Formats: sequence, C-alpha cells, structure tokens
Amino acid sequence: MELDLFDKLGDKFFMRFLIDLVAVSIIVFSIYLPNYKKRDHLFTFFMFNVVIYIITYLLSKVEMSFGAAFGLFAVFSLLRYRTENISEKDMTYLLLFIAMGLINSTVKGTYFESVILNGILMLAAWILDWCLGKK
Repeated sequence: MELDLFDKLGDKFFMRFLIDLVAVSIIVFSIYLPNYKKRDHLFTFFMFNVVIYIITYLLSKVEMSFGAAFGLFAVFSLLRYRTENISEKDMTYLLLFIAMGLINSTVKGTYFESVILNGILMLAAWILDWCLGKK
C-alpha cells in the first residue's frame, strides 16, 4: 500500500498553494520590503500564511460549523497580544497574509478566480500602502 502525498492531497491543494505563495511573495517582495526594508517579520508572514492555508484546507475536508471555524481564526488573531509589539502596518500585513491563506484554501471557484481574488488583494495593498501610506 503505497501512500503518495500528491495523490492524497490532489492537484487542487498544490495549485492553490502555489497561487497563494506567489501572491504572498509578490506583496512581500514588491510592496512590503521596498517600503519598510524590514526583514525581521518575513518568516512570520510566510509561516502564518502557510500554516493557515494548510490547517484551513485540511479542516475544510471535515464537517465543521461556521462558529468553530471563526473560533480557530480568533485564536490565531489573539497571538498578536502574546507577542512583542509590532507596528500597526506589520499587523495589517500579517492579517492580510492570514486572510489570503484562508481565501486560497477555501475558495470553490476556478484557479482563474483565485488569481483574480489575489490580484484584488495585491492591488488594494499596493494602492493603500504606496499611495495613501506615504509618510
């Protein structure tokens, strides 16, 4: 009995995960780093996104109430109060990457729709940070 991880998870998992990582990378390397030049939160941004994506994808395969799903999201959000103080913008980026992991792991549409949703989030981040966020 051979267990092939790719067959078990399916191409949907890996394609959406690739879309997610590309979108997060674009935001981090073309918006966040050029503006703030801080690398100390990069690990957190990527790991939160990856962990949320995997947990949400796996939990979407089991029957769960909306309240339980929201509770899980709330637990991760509370981690903000248990960590060192970080700026509001860094917290906003962290929330953005958590949301992207949630969206990409649960979207029921096509890959094109996933790309469009990520494009909207990237465009919003760019407009709000580059245009409105100038010091």
